[in-house]
Amino acid sequence: MPRIYVGAGSNAKPQQHLQLAADALAAQFAGLVCSPVVESPARGGGAPYWNAVFAFDAEQQPADLRRSLRVIEADAGRVRGGSSCTLDLDLLLVGNVTLDTAKLTLPRPDILRDAFVLYPLSVLAPSLLHPQCGETMRALWARKAGQEIAAPQPVDWLPRIVA
Repeated sequence: MPRIYVGAGSNAKPQQHLQLAADALAAQFAGLVCSPVVESPARGGGAPYWNAVFAFDAEQQPADLRRSLRVIEADAGRVRGGSSCTLDLDLLLVGNVTLDTAKLTLPRPDILRDAFVLYPLSVLAPSLLHPQCGETMRALWARKAGQEIAAPQPVDWLPRIVA
C-alpha cells in the first residue's frame, strides 16, 4: 500500500481547520501521522499560514485522492481566491508515482520550491526519496536551507489524531 503525503495549510482559524483535516483524514485513511506545524508569511499579505504535512496509507488512485481532499476542503468552507484560506490540502506524493496532467502533477512541484512544504516533509520523512531527483527530503532541505532560506517557524501545537 503506497504512502501518501498531503500538504495542509490555513490562515483562517488554522488550529480549528488543521484539526478538521486531521479528523477527516483519520476517518478515511489508515496510519495517519502529522509533521510539526509551522508558521510562514502569506504570499501577497494577509494573516500568516500554519502548514503541516500529513502522511497515511491508501490504495486509492491519485485522482480519487485529490477528489477526497477537495471534499474535506469544502467541508471546511474553502472558497478559492482572496487572502484568507480556511483549508488548503495538496496531494504531494503518492508512493513513487510520477504524473503530469492538466489537473494533477506528482510529485507536487511545491516540494522543491516552498520551504513551508519541504521543511515539514523533511522532518516527517527525512529519508524519503523524491521520486524524480532521487534525493532524500533531508538532503533537499539541507540544500534549500544552505541557500539562506529561513525555515518556517515552529508552532507549539499539533493536531490530535484519533484513529
